[in-house]
Amino acid sequence: MKRTEFLDKLTEALFMEKGSLQPENVLKDLNWDSMHSLEFQALVDELLDEQVDPAAMGDCTTIGDLCDLAKIEPGE
Repeated sequence: MKRTEFLDKLTEALFMEKGSLQPENVLKDLNWDSMHSLEFQALVDELLDEQVDPAAMGDCTTIGDLCDLAKIEPGE
């Protein structure tokens, strides 16, 4: 799955405006919290059948970092 498609689905799951999540978005600027993290993990599991290490998520500072951690392909 390409990153753009995944981010569209994550945006929808988080009830955010379409296109509002971009790889360069800084998590703290988005007020990213544990509920967002859980939703991200659930979506990765559901769509990619992969598990994301919750401890490693703590090292991520941007949406792109999270996507890299989950091995979501860059591009559209």
